[in-house]
Amino acid sequence: MILVGNTGLSYQQWQAQMAMWAMMAAPLFLSEDLRTVSPEARALIQNPGVIAINQDPLGIMGKRIWQHGQIEAWIRPVTPVGSYAAAVLNLNIGGAQTALNLTLASLGVKGQDAYNVTEVFSGKPLGKVTATQNLPISVDTNSVFLLKYTKLSVLKKYGKKPFFKVVKTN
Repeated sequence: MILVGNTGLSYQQWQAQMAMWAMMAAPLFLSEDLRTVSPEARALIQNPGVIAINQDPLGIMGKRIWQHGQIEAWIRPVTPVGSYAAAVLNLNIGGAQTALNLTLASLGVKGQDAYNVTEVFSGKPLGKVTATQNLPISVDTNSVFLLKYTKLSVLKKYGKKPFFKVVKTN
């Protein structure tokens, strides 16, 4: 059960729940009355990038690929083929943000191909990255950094369209 919108959790905890829901390819069960949910919670629940990962036609559930202390990395293959969603989950319940120099190699990427990387919640492009190139990220306590990476050769074949469509809601 996802607790997005409940007042006992922070926005970052809501993001962590939505990211892991997307990574698990699971049905969405919310504990909040959608008629009265805050605009902030509604926007997160309806985030097109998160929904696109969850509803990806491959339907393959994500898996944890490593854990270092309270930091975990999860990956999930998504379309177009050769693309992945990744969640870096910070399970620390106190303290400050954790800064990491992430590489795509640490997320299972092999070879020298370049990838287009996008931060999912904001849809912000993070640029073109090779497997061994550092990608500095920061993950709040009890939060997540959710990204999608697609091989540039795949983008050239299928076009450079965003992997999700922004839909305006009232």
